[in-house]
Amino acid sequence: MKILTLISAVLLAPAPAPAPAVDAHGFGPLKLGMTQQQALATGLIGPFEPFQGEAGCVTARFKDNRGDDETYAMFSRKLGIAAIQGPLGTRTPEGIGAGSTSADLIRTYPGNKQEDLDNYGRAEVTPAGNPKARYRIEIGQDKKVAHVAVQFADQDCYE
Repeated sequence: MKILTLISAVLLAPAPAPAPAVDAHGFGPLKLGMTQQQALATGLIGPFEPFQGEAGCVTARFKDNRGDDETYAMFSRKLGIAAIQGPLGTRTPEGIGAGSTSADLIRTYPGNKQEDLDNYGRAEVTPAGNPKARYRIEIGQDKKVAHVAVQFADQDCYE
């Protein structure tokens, strides 16, 4: 009987939660181009900071940031949600995320070169299915992926 109980407990155990993922259009229900009201209605982010003068963009932080203060949705007056950097563990659909090596990134997205990653500390990749977007993949000093974001190619919030 104990074996049967153990087997049923193992079979009925919930599957581990999948790693959060950005895709060509956003992060789950939070999509590029949304209004502030639409973005807030997803329940994923807290309130946006107020605009300061002519500032082009404001930021809202993820409610569940998994201990990472560098998670955000950036809202542009011109584009709506223009950039989304998900919480720790966020990966692209191809599996690139925090902890992936530069070699993993180059193998997965062959248009990138180690020299460029070393010089700029990031890669930009056009995701399949949305030529107006880019994955912005930040590389840390350890030559591993630190953060993954999806943004409009013509975002006007930074860089």
